[in-house]
Amino acid sequence: MQKEIVEFIAKCHLGAFCVCSFDGASADDAPKKANFSEFDILNGLNLHPFSAFYAYDKSGQNLIVATDSKTEHGMVAKNNNKILQNAGENLCQIAGIIAPDTKVVSHIQGVQIRGQISPLNKNQTELANLYYKRFPYALAMRPNLCKIQLDWVKFTDNLAFFGRKITWQR
Repeated sequence: MQKEIVEFIAKCHLGAFCVCSFDGASADDAPKKANFSEFDILNGLNLHPFSAFYAYDKSGQNLIVATDSKTEHGMVAKNNNKILQNAGENLCQIAGIIAPDTKVVSHIQGVQIRGQISPLNKNQTELANLYYKRFPYALAMRPNLCKIQLDWVKFTDNLAFFGRKITWQR
């Protein structure tokens, strides 16, 4: 991943994300393409947006987020949304943005992301420790931690020059 993207993601800590799921669908019923139509949305595709603090795992190009398994997005992450994994090659389970708030157009910076979300397992203590090091108060809450594997990132950086875009793909 390009240095500018890594530095931007590492300095931020809050993202807005969205996972999707299919109601009552089997892997055979899931759309076989990544670009969903309005018809798909009306026929069982559900979007579950959420905001979350994250810790950035530079070595694996992952974001670590805390969630509650009782929330809709937490249930999708917990089940790892197997339907979507089987639905097609370029289909993402999660999309989101990381962008600081500004009203000055020349100061706009942000990333758009797509990837896969899954719960951390007991063997991924290094990733859990990364999250708790950044957010030590979270230890008291014992949240369910999930890994967002970044598969595609587009960085907009108007600080460098207006309209600058850098794209990375795993």
